[in-house]
Amino acid sequence: MADPPEENGAGRRGPALPTAVVAVSVIVALVAVSGLLVMLFRRTTGPGEVLRDFARSLEAEDCPESYALLAAAIREQVDEGSWCEILPEMVPHLSPAFSIGQRTFHEGIATIEVFGEDTTPATWRLQKAGRSWEILGVEESAVPIPFPDA
Repeated sequence: MADPPEENGAGRRGPALPTAVVAVSVIVALVAVSGLLVMLFRRTTGPGEVLRDFARSLEAEDCPESYALLAAAIREQVDEGSWCEILPEMVPHLSPAFSIGQRTFHEGIATIEVFGEDTTPATWRLQKAGRSWEILGVEESAVPIPFPDA
């Protein structure tokens, strides 16, 4: 049997999937992936980013913010008022623009070597706290910060 003439449109076939269905599917997929990335970004913070947030709070001399980033063991030994008194001594030793050297992770403790302009070279210790990290202190006495042993 011969194909019908194309003049009446019977012989023309459209795409297998309508363009609108494909477009909507792509948009839904992009929104889902974007939402997942935003959720992961908000819920997961690495030790380097927490240390940088701590440096920013020092630079701004934001006592409550810097105190909140300290590990619970430190906050139990140093009250916020005492922390606020020593905060100005710490400001010149950790710039938010620090560079990161060697990093190690062992049993929920991260050590991060920092250096750079306006930063005293030192090794900072942070401990895992849920999905984030808390400042435990600085190793040795490279930075004159009176962190109690934790």
